[in-house]
Amino acid sequence: MQRMLIGGVAALCMAGGGLLVWQSMATEPSLIPAPPPPAAISDTLPVAGSDAPNFGPAHPPHRRCLKPAVRRCVSTDMKAIRMSLSHALK
Repeated sequence: MQRMLIGGVAALCMAGGGLLVWQSMATEPSLIPAPPPPAAISDTLPVAGSDAPNFGPAHPPHRRCLKPAVRRCVSTDMKAIRMSLSHALK
C-alpha cells in the first residue's frame, strides 16, 4: 500500500513538473524563424504554347471494360464436362 501511495505521489509530481517545464518553454521565443509569406497568387490561367497538342493522351479503359462480357459459371462448366463425359462413355 505504501509503494502505491509513493508511486501515485511521484507520478503527480512528475506530471506537474512536466506541465511547468512545458509552460516555461512556451514563453521562450522560437528558435526557428517563420517562413516568408507566400507570393501573391494571380487569377489568370496559364496559356499553352503554339506547339502544344490539342488533347492529352487517351485515358486507359475502365477496369470493368477489360473484363470479358460473359462470365462463366463453374457449376455450368462442370455440367458441360459431365455431359461430354457421359456421351463419350456411351
